[in-house]
Amino acid sequence: MLQFGNLAMVCANRPDVALVISSGMTILYVGDGPGRKKICIDWQNNDIVSSFIHELNHGSLQKEVIQNG
Repeated sequence: MLQFGNLAMVCANRPDVALVISSGMTILYVGDGPGRKKICIDWQNNDIVSSFIHELNHGSLQKEVIQNG
């Protein structure tokens, strides 16, 4: 849960990312249009949340990677 705030801040700075919290799950919508990815994660699992923060900032979910396919 400690990393959840960091995830929210990363998502807030990305117009191509929507963060939805529902029924104890976090849903990330990444990208635009029909190729948009939907990713469900447990918001209380710091390891998983940290890995998605890394992917959004430096990995396969970077804005440049998503836009270029």
